[in-house]
Amino acid sequence: MDSQAGRSGTGEARACPYAERALTIWPRLDRRALGRCACDPERIARVVARRTSLPIEAIVALIMGPGVSRVEIETWFG
Repeated sequence: MDSQAGRSGTGEARACPYAERALTIWPRLDRRALGRCACDPERIARVVARRTSLPIEAIVALIMGPGVSRVEIETWFG
């Protein structure tokens, strides 16, 4: 039992935030292909581009999220 618990925990700890965000937006993406992207937003965008008509630049912007500082977030949302 301990070996199974260890396996599930290691995958979550090394998850790429860009790949996770891409999977949130496009849930049917190939996880294995995203895993080969080495957490590079450009490479992830190329994988996503196979499934959508958005340009690569727009996909990268969606994956990387807004460039907002913590102060701006606290100002907007308390």
